Amino acid sequence: MRALYQSACAVRTLRPLRPLTPGEARVAVATGRGLTAEQIAQANAVSINTGRTQLRNIFLKTGTARQAELVSVLAGLPMATLGLGGV
Repeated sequence: MRALYQSACAVRTLRPLRPLTPGEARVAVATGRGLTAEQIAQANAVSINTGRTQLRNIFLKTGTARQAELVSVLAGLPMATLGLGGV
């Protein structure tokens, strides 16, 4: 079971990251900073449903399923990968 998990992690890591939209990039960065979906939606002046949709899209594009996984993936990426080069 552990070997299967490690293999899945390796495939996910090697798979090219699909570009995030500017809104998704903001949500990803805010998630990495520990904000909740509600806080992110409020900060971006969008509905909670829009925020959750953006988060779901980020999960699909990064091959993750949970916020903790997403944070782990994003921690290893340069900010430019998220479309936030100078931030």
